[in-house]
Amino acid sequence: MSEIMVPPRKRRRPALSCVECRRRKIKCDRRMPCSHCMQLKSTICTFPETHADVPNRRNVPKPSANSLSVNRPLQGAQFFGTSSPLPNLPSLAILPRLGDGPHSEEGSWGPTPAGSSHTSPSEPNVQNLVDRSKDLEQTTPSPVSPDKKKDQVMSVLGAEFSSFGDVMLQVGSSNPTRSFEPAHLCPNQDLKSDPHRTQFFGQSHWMNTFNMFSRKCRYEDENGKVVTGFETDEVREVFQKCRKLNQAMQARLHRALDVNTNFRDQIPPQEVADELVDLYFRTHESIYRILHIPSFRKEYTDYWKYPEGTSTSVIVKILLVMSIGTCFYQGPRQEDIRLQAKQWVSASQSWAAALFDKEQLTLATIQINCLLLIARQTNSIGVDLIWIPTGNLLRIAFSMGFHRDPKHFPKLSIFVAEMRRRIWATVLEMTVQNSIDLGMPPLISSNDFDTEPPSNINDDDISEGTKVIPTPKPIQVFTQTSIQISLVKSVRTRLEIVHFVNSFHSEPSYDDVLRLGQEISKACNDASRLIQSYPAYLPRPTAFHSSLLDIYIRRFVLEVHRPFFVRSQTDPRYYFSRKVCIENALELFSHSGAKDLPTNHEPHIRDDYESLKTVGGGLFKTIFFLAITIITVELMLLLDEDIASGLPPTAQAKIAREPLYEAVKNISKLATDRVRMGEDNYKGPVFFNAATAVIHAKASGISPDKIVPDAAKRSANECLEILKGRMSRAAPDEPQVEGQPSSLAGAWSDGTGETDFGFDLMMPDVDIMNFGMQEGFGFEMQDSWLCTGWDTN
Repeated sequence: MSEIMVPPRKRRRPALSCVECRRRKIKCDRRMPCSHCMQLKSTICTFPETHADVPNRRNVPKPSANSLSVNRPLQGAQFFGTSSPLPNLPSLAILPRLGDGPHSEEGSWGPTPAGSSHTSPSEPNVQNLVDRSKDLEQTTPSPVSPDKKKDQVMSVLGAEFSSFGDVMLQVGSSNPTRSFEPAHLCPNQDLKSDPHRTQFFGQSHWMNTFNMFSRKCRYEDENGKVVTGFETDEVREVFQKCRKLNQAMQARLHRALDVNTNFRDQIPPQEVADELVDLYFRTHESIYRILHIPSFRKEYTDYWKYPEGTSTSVIVKILLVMSIGTCFYQGPRQEDIRLQAKQWVSASQSWAAALFDKEQLTLATIQINCLLLIARQTNSIGVDLIWIPTGNLLRIAFSMGFHRDPKHFPKLSIFVAEMRRRIWATVLEMTVQNSIDLGMPPLISSNDFDTEPPSNINDDDISEGTKVIPTPKPIQVFTQTSIQISLVKSVRTRLEIVHFVNSFHSEPSYDDVLRLGQEISKACNDASRLIQSYPAYLPRPTAFHSSLLDIYIRRFVLEVHRPFFVRSQTDPRYYFSRKVCIENALELFSHSGAKDLPTNHEPHIRDDYESLKTVGGGLFKTIFFLAITIITVELMLLLDEDIASGLPPTAQAKIAREPLYEAVKNISKLATDRVRMGEDNYKGPVFFNAATAVIHAKASGISPDKIVPDAAKRSANECLEILKGRMSRAAPDEPQVEGQPSSLAGAWSDGTGETDFGFDLMMPDVDIMNFGMQEGFGFEMQDSWLCTGWDTN
């Protein structure tokens, strides 16, 4: 009787451990080679082909060096030209050829060579693996010197990168920090987004930290379900009403932003314009030196004498200066003037974008582009894309030679040379700040410029007719350029930090983190000591200027240690980074400009610094929310430690936590005030109030399910009333039905309930409360790419 052929048994899931670890029945870390094989000093660490059907164990032939030579021994990561150990990788048997075509739908990420099979470990299949390994050997460069290691790029699993510590993923799921894996190792994902519209969030982008924040703010309800407090029907209903009101106001805003090419018609009455111009020079001009104050004052005065004879570039500068001043304006018709400021910014943006050829390469044009960036941030217009025009500004400065010191151009006048140094320092500062804010590369290094810092002089000390270089004042004497000079001193260190933090080539060395952290901390302390050294009887910087100077430098201390603050939760070696992050986050959040207010001021009057926090967008918003994210997570970690220990905190611990509680309390008020002043993010206050309730529940030992939903509901209703009030003031003659949008929204709706504004120039801020939450209340990461490199949980 002939022998019955029994088909080999199939594994339900692919084998991921190496052959030796599977034989010994121990856990494999899936490295190449794995740690167990390295301890045994095994010459071979092999992985089975995961796509092949695995036969019965009794029929599996013993591995031999010849048949599995595709997985030849690798010492660490020398094969890839780097000394760092390899992270978890699938078997090299499924790696594609370098330069293969489109990705395979089966997860092999490369076309399968003709004649290959994935049904059995047949000899042709093994030979196919050997052939593919030879292709890898031929296309892999030989070892290079350490100076060239950073330039190597490998194409593995269909993605190009320089080390296995960095992977990028288009995210449409609720877990944006998942590492990229081939299709056979991870389930299919519904991207829920248009692949032609994406936005990349680098390492220093606040979303990389906020994801951790949102997870810490969740809790288990009475049914054991992980919730945030938003899942009640009452909160859903209120959010729906807020959303419709928001659509109506956004439609009104977009209609108001229709470009009016007659710039003279947009200038407000002179008394209002005078106040707005004064507000600009009182605040931002000392931080970003853009204009020569006497020269601009003369142009401004000449405009009111003869408006028809004023050039368009001068009028655009006036409009932008006024639009920045509206951030601090607290006079009559505040909302109308802020709406007008958005019109001025929109019109100025259109005018600047219409310039061609050498029209862009003038001193007035580069001044307008600098003012335009500040105006967009102070008025929260398109700040999520501010890195793009910042790069354009940098290239204009390069094209005009601002990156080379004026001493190389002897024909330049003294006045022009000084203005070029000031504007270059401004361009460089904007590049550094906006790059770290959005997690993007600055696209410039310290070797690309040699322009010296501006002189420590006042604007009255120099003019277009100056023939002799004015003598700079001592550094201990405060001038209109002192703040900018203090920023320039640390700009090279901060530029290095931007490159360091957002690099995707390799995981940073903690020694470099400590070195850079020490350098930037010293720069921060030097700036603080200089501010304190100015004599009281001489001109001194305002509290607004001192606060911004400290924030612009101190935020880099936080950024360089922030990734290791996350790691410190599981690795005590990084506790120092946790301590540094908490200290600097409290410093960033504790600044105040109250000293600038007169003694007998009205209670409703805000100082300039508070106005910037309440109205401004971009870095003027994300800095504070990044700081409060660190503070809130730290406070929850401490409370979780108390709960785990079963012991109440000591009296000393309670005192040490008071600043943390105070900061969490203040952020809820700040988020609500921002909605009151015109921000559309109504979910922000609700989320922060819910987070505060979670903290209160943990500290009091009560169930969060008893107080968090009520806190979320109260905050949502408060935001709804604020939006109703804003809508009634915007359209007082139009009857409103509760929960229904104004007729203004009809012309701008795409039929899905979402406002369709077309061109993304006026793209609003990303809704920070939408991140990491459940669908309908969460940030779904649509149209986004998130870098998931070495910043892990």
